Amino acid sequence: MPKFKISTGINDTYVRVIATTFFDEGTDGFDRAGDAANSSILASDVSYLIEGDNEPYVINILPYNIDKKLPLQILGGQTKNKFIMKVSSINFDTDGIWLHDKQTDEFHDILYEAYEFSLPKGQYNDRFEVVFKNESEANLSVAEDIKTSFSVFQNNNEALVHISNPLGADINEISVYDISGKQLAGKLNEGTSQEITISSAQWSDGIYIVRLVTKDNIEFTKK
Repeated sequence: MPKFKISTGINDTYVRVIATTFFDEGTDGFDRAGDAANSSILASDVSYLIEGDNEPYVINILPYNIDKKLPLQILGGQTKNKFIMKVSSINFDTDGIWLHDKQTDEFHDILYEAYEFSLPKGQYNDRFEVVFKNESEANLSVAEDIKTSFSVFQNNNEALVHISNPLGADINEISVYDISGKQLAGKLNEGTSQEITISSAQWSDGIYIVRLVTKDNIEFTKK
């Protein structure tokens, strides 16, 4: 069965190994004779948390899905705690395995390199998770697709600026500026309209800049 292990060096003293096995007949909850509880939990430790159970686990069996998120419980028993985490063995091909820090929304590669981090004393049940997709990279790709899809055309015969939004991005703000930076026109909350026009009848010949901002804070400018 597809499986991998994560080894975490803790406070330069010992290593905790946790394992995941993908099994189509497994569940996200507790699987008897499959999931294994952490029976030797230490003051500073790393374990899995499984659905519907607050106990820490060192073996987690569940069906595979690239969108799966595996919550971790990380314990820091000292005033300052050092962790070095990496996938130590794996028997299947995957694009990557990341540690997602939900507090900072950062994704740290633990398949190809070790990730070192420090935590103050405490119990962290809701901050860290193991994932199989780097959503920050996916979001950047989507943002780039949206930005390149916009087009702006000045129709002098109609005295209109035509803005094309073929992907139906949710547009929060449109602004038009002259070359000195003075705002000449603007629209708010255009939604997912695929074609938007702005009158340019009162503008003199010159260079103008159109700026769009989507609800997801994707920004596009066109001179």
